[in-house]
Amino acid sequence: MKRITERHSVVVVTLITSFIGSFAGSALNLAVPSIGEELSIGAISVSWIINGFVLAVAAFAVPFGRLADLIDRRRILNLGILTFALSSGLTVFVHSFFLLIGLRVIQGIGSAMIFGTNQALLISLFPPERRGRMLGLSVAAVYSGLTAGPVLGGILNDQFGWRSIFLVTAFA
Repeated sequence: MKRITERHSVVVVTLITSFIGSFAGSALNLAVPSIGEELSIGAISVSWIINGFVLAVAAFAVPFGRLADLIDRRRILNLGILTFALSSGLTVFVHSFFLLIGLRVIQGIGSAMIFGTNQALLISLFPPERRGRMLGLSVAAVYSGLTAGPVLGGILNDQFGWRSIFLVTAFA
């Protein structure tokens, strides 16, 4: 019975983090003009708010996946969740372009820890005949986050300002 509860917990955590990480990567796209206006920065500079996150995820996902294999997948996942949540929460209070970029990179590093461990955890907990279903659910969560990001991010930005996007991702 304990094993079933553990599996369900891992599935829930991996699906939520897969959704939120993807959401965070795509939700700011419609908020970029608002951020640029508020922080008085141009279009090229403001694009680094998106690029910094994406580059950090791309650069660190494989190394953190390997580190998780060597140390402990759950520990790296938990550290990734904490890093992501803290950087998202701190971004709500930012009034500096460079600090915003730095926190977005840190948020991307947290996402890399999450993405580098989620699927490995699912594979390690489920027998071969159930892995395809679990990985399919994980991929569905990623694409749901990517799809919902611009829509929900646009609504949040329009109704409550761009900082609300970070607030939602910090506490989701």
